[in-house]
Amino acid sequence: MVNLIKSCIFLYFSICSTVSLKPTKLPSGQERLYKFNRINPERDIKKITPMEASFISRHWLSNIIRPQNKICEEDKYIIEKINILEKLIQNQFTDNKKMGIEYLAWRPKGKTNDVLFIIITDATETTNTLELLINSPFWESRQISNNCLLDSLKTYYNTKGKKLNIENFLNSNIRYKLIWKYYNLELF
Repeated sequence: MVNLIKSCIFLYFSICSTVSLKPTKLPSGQERLYKFNRINPERDIKKITPMEASFISRHWLSNIIRPQNKICEEDKYIIEKINILEKLIQNQFTDNKKMGIEYLAWRPKGKTNDVLFIIITDATETTNTLELLINSPFWESRQISNNCLLDSLKTYYNTKGKKLNIENFLNSNIRYKLIWKYYNLELF
């Protein structure tokens, strides 16, 4: 009888935890949707510290890695990018050199205040070079297009009098190259 009760409790919590982590749904069951700020797209971008970027990415990682859950290919990609971020942060602090690394979060307006992407750029006086993009495991393109992310980044740096260089990033990230290639924007 005790084993049956323990099994029921375990089953209850495992069902609740899997249902509560539906990435595209709010607890109310409504879809997570975000609005792109078309008037001031740069306001969707927030500067964050390396520690905030690490905290956010670890939260995402803890939601991806759950006991007895199979990790899908998309989540493996996110885990790989989180590991790159953590190495970058570690190198920045262990080398004790002033690096021009800028950490940003893309947070378009929605019913909840979620970070959808962590963005890392390498800054010089006139240019910021996109180095890394990490998407939230809860983000899906039907919630908001990542073309809006590109618009926000471009406008964010234009308002700072800087140019955004995405060429090297696109050459090493075929996924974004294919998506953004067909997005009819002048690529800097």
